[in-house]
Amino acid sequence: MQKRASESVINYIKNEINNKNLKAGSKLPSERDLSKKLRVSRASIREGLRELEQIGLTKTIKGRGSYIQNEDENNLMNKITQNLTKQEQDFIYDMLDYRRAIEVEAARLAAKRATTSHLLKMRNALELMSSHENHNSQGDKADLLFHTTMIEASQNKIFIELIDILSEYMRDTIKQTRKYRLVNKVASDQTLQEHKDIYLAIATGDSKLAADLVEQHIAQIKAEIIEFELTQIK
Repeated sequence: MQKRASESVINYIKNEINNKNLKAGSKLPSERDLSKKLRVSRASIREGLRELEQIGLTKTIKGRGSYIQNEDENNLMNKITQNLTKQEQDFIYDMLDYRRAIEVEAARLAAKRATTSHLLKMRNALELMSSHENHNSQGDKADLLFHTTMIEASQNKIFIELIDILSEYMRDTIKQTRKYRLVNKVASDQTLQEHKDIYLAIATGDSKLAADLVEQHIAQIKAEIIEFELTQIK
């Protein structure tokens, strides 16, 4: 539990920077205050602060506390959007493995069981994705809607229940992975086309192709994240 609690610390500080509540040079609240506010142990606070310092967002001065790095705003925002903690990286890979296990079979079943209503929702999601190709909240929601509707179309009650329980984690994973994928127009077009191909396979009842395309889609996401991480090695 401490591992997940420390992530809440990291996310809180990142959000405070994004929302302009913390700026370059700002002093962070004390461990005690953060512990009370976030309702996590002080050990979790310290672990989160250590990871923030490792990615260069904060600096701890002995006897004085922790501060946001004193550098220009663009550099700070780049660090937020381009750096994932090891816990976040591991979590994304775990969620991609989970999605592969569930969605490949869900796609196979959806090709056999999808109703007109399911197909309409998936098509609407595609149209929204096309309208919001850049990495933004509407595009993220459309991507999530496409995948959750595909799972609903499988009409497997266990799959649907699992994705409902983990919907928040799935949303966060899609948000992070789209950040890697939608780096330019070519990448955006490729991502949209992958979803269109999956839709077409399901709509035409080709269960094998639908399953294969979803597996390739998730494998491609994972490969692109790994490639990005390699570019960060200096």
